[in-house]
Order: sequence, then C-alpha cells, then structure tokens
Amino acid sequence: MKTTPYNTGKVKIGEHYEPPKYVEYDSDMLELQSYLIGDPRVINRRYWANKIALILSLFVLLVVLLASNK
Repeated sequence: MKTTPYNTGKVKIGEHYEPPKYVEYDSDMLELQSYLIGDPRVINRRYWANKIALILSLFVLLVVLLASNK
C-alpha cells in the first residue's frame, strides 16, 4: 500500500506525486543505442550513401566502357 507523505486530515499532500524518471543523455550512450536500435537518421544516411556510391560506380563504368570503344 502506498502511504501518503503528508496527511492534514482533509488534504493528502503528495498523494499523486511520482518522482521524475532518470533519463541519461550521455552522447556515447545515445550513439550506441542508435546503432543497436536502428536510428532512422543513420539508416537513411546509409541508404543514400549506398545509392550515391552505386550511381557513381555505374557512371565510372559507363565512362570506361565508352572510352574503350573508341
């Protein structure tokens, strides 16, 4: 049973009080969690980096193939 911190007889002071939850804001911890959970920003960055790398490699391959045909 939850006991009320202070009871005046009419008013129960602190009856619905909940202590604040502890939240860690350490940058290393948040970065590690983003890798483990799969942060959408990281996933989106990797997606576009892979797309750009694919397009660049296809462009280079096309230039090499067209240059070898001359």
